[in-house]
This record gives sequence, C-alpha cells and structure tokens, in this order.
Amino acid sequence: MRYYNIAIPGAPGSFPVRYDGAGIWGTEVGGKHDPGAQQVEFQIEELRPNLPHADSTLTIHGVTFQQIRDTGGLIGKSIIVRGGMRPGLPLATAQARKAGLLMEAQIIRAWGNWIGTEMSIGMTFVPAGASDSSGGGGNLPSLAGLGGGGGGGGGGGEVGVAAASTGEMLQVRRTGFRSIDRRPYAHGAIAPLGLDRPTVTPSSIGDIGQFGGNAFGSATSFAGGVASSMFGGGIEGLQAPLNLIHNMLPNMSLSSAIRQTLGVAFPRGGANVNISNGLKLGYQDAGMYQNLQQYAKYVQDLSQSIMGIKGYNGVQMSAHTNTINVWDNTSSLGTVAIEAIDLVGQPTWIDIQMINIKTVLRGDIHCGMTVTLPPTLVNLTAQAIIPGAPASEQRTNTTFSGLFKVYRVLHIGDFRNPDGAGWTSNFECLAGGSGPGNIPAGEGSQ
Repeated sequence: MRYYNIAIPGAPGSFPVRYDGAGIWGTEVGGKHDPGAQQVEFQIEELRPNLPHADSTLTIHGVTFQQIRDTGGLIGKSIIVRGGMRPGLPLATAQARKAGLLMEAQIIRAWGNWIGTEMSIGMTFVPAGASDSSGGGGNLPSLAGLGGGGGGGGGGGEVGVAAASTGEMLQVRRTGFRSIDRRPYAHGAIAPLGLDRPTVTPSSIGDIGQFGGNAFGSATSFAGGVASSMFGGGIEGLQAPLNLIHNMLPNMSLSSAIRQTLGVAFPRGGANVNISNGLKLGYQDAGMYQNLQQYAKYVQDLSQSIMGIKGYNGVQMSAHTNTINVWDNTSSLGTVAIEAIDLVGQPTWIDIQMINIKTVLRGDIHCGMTVTLPPTLVNLTAQAIIPGAPASEQRTNTTFSGLFKVYRVLHIGDFRNPDGAGWTSNFECLAGGSGPGNIPAGEGSQ
C-alpha cells in the first residue's frame, strides 16, 4: 500500500494532528492503514544550488473551508514529508523498509482553491535548514530571519520595526532573511491602509504582495490613502544577501573552510562535508558571496581547478533537510542497493555518462549517495529455457549495472493514481559512482 505522512508543526488550529508521526495528513492511524486518506499530489526535488531548480510543490484535496481560510497561516512554517510503501501485497511489503523522509522544508507560498465542489490547498517549499532563527509577532507569518539572535557570516545586527496596525514590535535583520530561497524584503513603499506614511513591513512573498496585517504588497505606493497598484509591479527589488564569507587560509583544507562558512551563515542547519582532503591552496583565498547559488558555483570551480584531473566533477552541494550536504565524487554519503523489483522501467541514458533511474517511491536515497544496480532482472535455470526459443537479453537483464553517483533526486506522487509511474522516485546518476580511477593516490576524503 502507498504511504505518506505530512506534518506541519505549529499549524493553525484548523489543521489538527490526526495521523501517526504528528501528521496532519497521512495514511496511518494507530499503525493501521486509513482507507479514507486524502488525495495528495506532489513534486519534491532535493535542492541543488548549482543547478537549475524549481520549488517543490504539494496539493492536498478534500480540505475544509476553514482550512482554506487559514491557509495563509501556513506560510513560513516547517513541513516534513515522508513517503514510500507499507506492507500489503508482496512487492509492497518488500518496499516498505525503504520508505522514509522525502524532505524537511519551509513553506514559502500557500493558497487555497475552491472549484465547483472540490476544495484543495496548494503550497511550495524549499529545504528549511538554511534559516538561523525563526519567530515573529502579530498576524505576520513566522519567517526565517525574524526573531532574536545576533547576525553572523557578515550579518549586520538588528533593528526594531513596528508591525502594521498591530502596535507590536518585530526584530528584523538589516541584511535580510538568511534562507536558501533568498526571500527579499518587500520592494517599494509599504503602508497600512488609510495611511500615507510608508512603514517598513517584512513580506513573505516579495513578488506579488502581502495581504496579511492590513497591508498591500511589494512595489505599492500610496497617495491620499489610495494604493496605486494592488499586485505590486515594477522591477524586482534587491534580494536580501546571505553574506557568505569564505576565508580559506594557506594549507587549510577546503572542507574546513566550507564548514566554517556554512556553519556561521546557517547555524541551525550546519553542513555535512565529505570531500577530498587534497583540496588545499598554498595561499589565502577569501571572498563574500550573496547567496548559496554563487557560493556553490565558486566552490565547484575552485575544487576543479585545484584537483586538475579529468573526470573530477568538483564539489557539489545539496539539501533535503536542515543540513546542507557537501560532497564530491571521491567519496560517498552512503551506498544503497537498488533491486530489480524496485525499478519502474529500465534505466536510460539522458546525457554523457548520466543515466536516469526510476524506482517505486522511497526515502532512503539522496544526492551525494552511491547506488548499485543489479546485473540481471531474473535468474533463469537451464530447465526454464524453452529449447529453440531466442534469448532476450533486454527481458532478463538491466540496461546498466554497477555503481552510480546520485546527482539529482525528484519524487513524484499522485496518491490515488492507479498507474505505478504516479508514485515514483527519479534519480539522475553519474556512471562510475564514487572514487573514479583517475583520483590521485593518497587523496581520500574527510
């Protein structure tokens, strides 16, 4: 049987916890399957800052009207999504041990839909580990970067701001939110309705405006108490910089420099660094980067320049929880065997040395890990072969076998879709796995 569990700690009261594992929506109550579990659809992609990336999305059908009304209260909250299979038919039972965490993230947008008699809630989210504090006050959402705590990694202290029409005080950072998705402050003048004097107000979205707290959104100006634009407009405002400070001293390993940089900028999440210890320089290398995308690209280029060998793809970064994983192809974050019964179709080439593997939905394989493919799909004895019948290698063998390094992960879920492809995990993998033969001797990992 298909399994999912979606938990949102601190959600409004209209979203009660009803399922095991503190789930608001799920498939198990008291360890037993719930045949009335709600229909969910999701597309969850692990964050790769140095690759094109779309926010993960989730839609829950069959919600209540009150939940639609309170959807805005989900923005800024953490969301934990687990999925996979549970014991049932033999193949499902074999897959059950591979279910697990798909993503721990922070909701950045949420909306309700009511079409005909169908009501649903949709949301987008990104891994949550890059925020160093959370909180907030009044009716404004709890967003990364609001609340107490000193600035770090090039931060710039705090300043008190009066929340619109609430009279409460918020503590916001001068340098903006510290979050992977780079949410900006509102662009342009923001003023409570009926007032001409602009007031600084944090915005949870930044591109289409905010309606909470009796305020219109970004790029909205006021004259005589009249808003000139309901949905913002104009050019996109400056993004709040993360101020990632990179300071790699002479003969200091790149892994230590990365731990220091990410640990200061993202103290709540931190970094799991597992790269070659041969990445060192004889001189100081320092710089400041505005976001994780810039820093990830620089670190990849720097590591390739230092290593200087064919087949080395450089240092990579990924995230699916509070921790940012940093890895390269000299080592692995773990090895998982993909069995023949896991596969949905044959693995296929998608690029030079890159293949796509589609399996039943699972939560035990993540970017930076190594997977193995079985050499055969079935084992036939001599008695099972029909004399004179032509042998089919494609029917009895996988297209590929051996070790492969996971570079991208995408989970697709459509809970009540009878097609097996509607409940799958998709992996883009580099042929060869960890430790290619052209890594110089003595340059291990740490």
